[in-house]
Amino acid sequence: MWRERVARSTTRGEELHLVVVEDLSPPVDPDECRCELFVNRRHLSAEREEVFRRAFANVADARAYCAREYGVGASDWQDRIIQSYTFQFDYEITNLGVPQPIPVGFDESKIVLRLAPREDENGVITSALSICGTREGLRRLAAMCLLCADAEQYDPEFHIHLENDADIESDIVATIRAPAYLDILTSRQFSEFHGTPTRTDLD
Repeated sequence: MWRERVARSTTRGEELHLVVVEDLSPPVDPDECRCELFVNRRHLSAEREEVFRRAFANVADARAYCAREYGVGASDWQDRIIQSYTFQFDYEITNLGVPQPIPVGFDESKIVLRLAPREDENGVITSALSICGTREGLRRLAAMCLLCADAEQYDPEFHIHLENDADIESDIVATIRAPAYLDILTSRQFSEFHGTPTRTDLD
């Protein structure tokens, strides 16, 4: 088991992130190094680059080194880096019957839901659901979930049948449901009927 601590330092005008990883498992050798320091450039991006690494006997030694070399104080260390994410999108409300929110925009939206067998180390096979899509497709899926989360202001029983969506390719019938369904779904008492729309030509 491992425990991480992270701190930020500006050294010679460059922002660096320092990650101290402590080994919490029982030591095999009393003289073994129990801690490792990683120093990264562009730590919060896909271009993360490790610029320095060093092993230490313990966390205290690693922190003392970081204080001396990078000016990192005891209060600068954090358990994790918290980032804020703002997601704004447009949606419309249907005019007939019960109000229904529908996300709009999201050009080039494509979502794929695929089932595949997954085998664990004991040979037990279960079904694994993979959810993928274009950037706009995944953002649209997130918008659907957010509209379901706040559905009580429109329709507390609001739900979205993903398999009916032309932009979604799916191996399974999948429905996003509002929080009103949580208890009944948790109890596994829910049974769904979903009819297929038909057209009748009257001549």
